[in-house]
Amino acid sequence: MNTDQRLESLRRITAMLGVIRDRQRRPVAWIRDTITLNLGATQNVPQKSMQYQTSVELPPGQYLLKAVIVKLSEPPSALESGLYTCQINAVDDAGGSVP
Repeated sequence: MNTDQRLESLRRITAMLGVIRDRQRRPVAWIRDTITLNLGATQNVPQKSMQYQTSVELPPGQYLLKAVIVKLSEPPSALESGLYTCQINAVDDAGGSVP
């Protein structure tokens, strides 16, 4: 294995796709991003946690985020994905409450 092949084997490409919906289940924002991880020879992605940060502008209210994480650097037969869901409460800065 030459140096380029070894470096490529240490690079993991992950896709993040998500949708944010309001209380009526209408989509109000989308998240779409590609994340490239350059790993050391002794690091292993499944044993590490990854923190991802992004931003969207939302009016005050309650929302639901559903996101899918897919490792794109794997062969199609070995693709693994993870589905994550969380509630978002956007607070009105002036009023300090969630409608």
